Amino acid sequence: MKALHRGQPISESVTRSRSWALTAVIVAFVMVGCGSDPQSPSGDSSALNFVDLAAGRGHTCALQASGQVRCWGANDKGQANPPANENFAAIGAMADHNCGLTEAGEVLCWGDSGYFGDSRAPTGQSFVAIAVGSGHVCALKASGEVRCWAKDSDGQATPPAGKTFVAISAGRAHTCGLTDAGEALCWGANGKGQSNAPTDQSFVAISAGSDTSCGVLSSGESLCWGDGDSGQASPPTGQSFDALALGSGHSCGLQTSGQALCWGDDFWGQAKPPQGEVFVAIVAGGGHTCGRQASGSVRCWGSDKAGGTDIVGQATPPTDKPFSTLAAGAKHFCALQDEGTLRCYGADKLNQSTPPDGQSFTAVATGSDHTCGLTPSGQALCWGSNNNEQASAPQGQSFGALTAGALHTCGLKASGEVLCWGDDTDGQVTVPTGKSFTRLTAGSDNTCGLSASGEVLCWGDDFFGQSTPPVGQSFVDISAGSGHVCGLKPSGEALCWGHDDKGQATAPAGQGFADITAGNGHTCGLKPSGEVLCWGADEYDQSTTPQGLSFVAISAGGSYTCGLSSVGQLVCWGDVVSAIIHP
Repeated sequence: MKALHRGQPISESVTRSRSWALTAVIVAFVMVGCGSDPQSPSGDSSALNFVDLAAGRGHTCALQASGQVRCWGANDKGQANPPANENFAAIGAMADHNCGLTEAGEVLCWGDSGYFGDSRAPTGQSFVAIAVGSGHVCALKASGEVRCWAKDSDGQATPPAGKTFVAISAGRAHTCGLTDAGEALCWGANGKGQSNAPTDQSFVAISAGSDTSCGVLSSGESLCWGDGDSGQASPPTGQSFDALALGSGHSCGLQTSGQALCWGDDFWGQAKPPQGEVFVAIVAGGGHTCGRQASGSVRCWGSDKAGGTDIVGQATPPTDKPFSTLAAGAKHFCALQDEGTLRCYGADKLNQSTPPDGQSFTAVATGSDHTCGLTPSGQALCWGSNNNEQASAPQGQSFGALTAGALHTCGLKASGEVLCWGDDTDGQVTVPTGKSFTRLTAGSDNTCGLSASGEVLCWGDDFFGQSTPPVGQSFVDISAGSGHVCGLKPSGEALCWGHDDKGQATAPAGQGFADITAGNGHTCGLKPSGEVLCWGADEYDQSTTPQGLSFVAISAGGSYTCGLSSVGQLVCWGDVVSAIIHP
């Protein structure tokens, strides 16, 4: 059994928690900005007027005042795809699942059905609050009765009888409730003492984490019990809180001043809230934390890689400004808004998702670990990894287009001249002399240019024949991937060459496309109707396009694909970088 932990000095933990569970009842969350740096976001989400939030392992959902739910982040199990045309009053999230209370007080869930789904929710019941655990759900009725369903192997779905509750919170496999008498009661798993709530204390708030529970005493002091291996059960001394939010291995408290204070696991920076920011609610996820401000906007801190995987956008809330262009890299992607603001999402260890502050762009290109943007004056600006000078754009040059490979970058001038910089191991930056191009595309280790006559010329790595385009063919567009290249003929037919081990260079016959994009081992084409067809590698569903959506632009990354829908949605599918972001 774990001992109770009263406030103690905050100590830095070097132990990364590998377990995860949802944080609790409906405490709030959201963030603004570029998503590349969760601690210093730019932009403004206040126009979306968020009133409630819920954080899962790799995704986040936010409730607008209108009742609409917007989700972003991992979507491999549909957790970021809320029911359409449904208004909610409250929401909760778990690892890969969400549940919401409709305006009628009914429970509606989406995402990983695992242990529960709508069919397991009590019918004909009306609830006022909901708490979602890793395999169970509990809901609070106006009468104070708690109903739970789904997984109950540890008794987490069997609340004590005869008690009247005013608040509930669910952890990984346990549940806690606050009675009208101020008593904290927990039930379910108790292997680490997480259900051993103190019986001699009166509480005003309660929150359950993975295997930890915390409550706020009437004095404002916090008291925690259960797993404290990462310091998450050791709140700081001398601090008063109004509310708490518990994540996987970290805990956060909201002070009366509106300041957030966190403790415990800080591997991703999830326990370092932004200084000087004031919040009205907070929520803790797997490796990130967010606070909702009075304006309805949100700030998040931590990482987009909770759980040790590269997840695009879980700490990146939506924006109300439409996107016009997108570019997918190996594990990050960037989207350009109409007014020139560039927003980047995903991997950012080398700052590839952190564009220069205050800079407007007209075009963007993403490589393996670097990004380049084209300013309104035609200047190329690059950031991220520069170990091969791929981010060292030439000064005093004006370009009309940019393209980026794994470790190199090329720019196309208005004259048709091409300049390349970065790694030249395979000759990918050694541009053929005396040639003029109208289009340019960079593969992993090669580069191809399209001439005004429709001829394709490639240079660089040719191990798979990717730099040897078919003779006698004319193209109107080209796209290079990792070892293969595809072009669009004047008829719209796609023709590919190079590496074809997964079928990425075997374009479907009889199809006409308006745009084409090549990724690592897959290729996608955009039809004039807005339909997207993909072929090649599909082990992460990167070639399995979402149904019922019409697109206006697409871009293939490492093992994922992103598209800009006709209604302004930025939608991504594939690897764990799957994301649906509602601008």
